[in-house]
Parts: sequence; C-alpha cells; structure tokens
Amino acid sequence: MLLIGHLFPFCCSPNRDKVNIPPFKSFITIEGEGADNKIIQYGDTAQTIGPNGKPLGTFGSATFAVNSPYFQAKNITSKNTTPVPPPGAIGKQAVAFSLSADIAAFVGCKFLGAQDTLYDHLGRHYYKDCYIEGSVDFIFGNGLSFFEVINHFNLCSFTQLIKLKIIDECIIVYNQCIL
Repeated sequence: MLLIGHLFPFCCSPNRDKVNIPPFKSFITIEGEGADNKIIQYGDTAQTIGPNGKPLGTFGSATFAVNSPYFQAKNITSKNTTPVPPPGAIGKQAVAFSLSADIAAFVGCKFLGAQDTLYDHLGRHYYKDCYIEGSVDFIFGNGLSFFEVINHFNLCSFTQLIKLKIIDECIIVYNQCIL
C-alpha cells in the first residue's frame, strides 16, 4: 500500500497496488499520461480478510482511497479487478475508488469495477469527462457531487438505475451524462 505525501512522486508497480492518501496529506494533485496508461488496480472485496484477521468491509476494499481535502486527479484509472458477483452474493462489494474528503476534482479519469465501484462517501466533489463502469450501486455514498459529461457502462442488466438523489445532505447531480 502506498502512502502519498506532499512531495513524494506518484508511482506504483506496473500491475497491482493499493493507494491510501491519509487525512493529514492535503493539496495533492495526481496526473497521469492518459487514463489508459496509468492504471492503479487491486482485487479486494468487503469479505477479504485484512491484516487484523477481520473482513475489510466495503470501505476497506477500495483500490484507491482519498481521505484528505483538496485532492485532484487527471487522466488516471482506478480499477478493482474483482469479477462481477452473482445476483444476491454477500460481501462482494469491491470499491475501485473511495473518497472521504472535502473538495476534490477528477478530470478524464476512469473508475472500473463491478459492485460499488465509486464510493463518493463524504465531501464536495466534481467529476468531468470521466468514465465509470460497474454493476450494482456502482456510484454510491453521501457526497455532494457534480458529474459533468460522464459516460458510464452498466455491466449487468439487473442494476438499479442511477438517479438524482437527495437524502439528508446528500446530492448527486448529472449534467450532460450518458447513463
């Protein structure tokens, strides 16, 4: 697992790594040379046993986790390599990207997974020209988020439709998106 700080270059092994940006590392920008060229991937699920001997849970399954404010990403891909679970499977949540921080922006990024691909947990977020792929609840969370010119691909026909949702302080707005 990588811990990224203010002055450290962004690097990961060519095939598989998990990335975790902790709460005290703010104002980080990550830019790849194209979303198809910079792919961060891993294959944990909610039922994967963690280092403490207990299941990771949905939040802990994330391939890329940002917990710090003022984060920006451009032209990268975060992928959870776990296969699409069968209908009704338990513990198969497999987050590609989780965001629990205020003020974040994503441009030209890809988020690839099956169940629970993008965990837009907390904070205010902006997504532009991104591609999101998944099945059940592939965009979820309580973030205040604006998605602009987004493409999504639904892996399964039984998936719930994306919709504008306002629950307590949660809002997700889709503008000029292909759903």
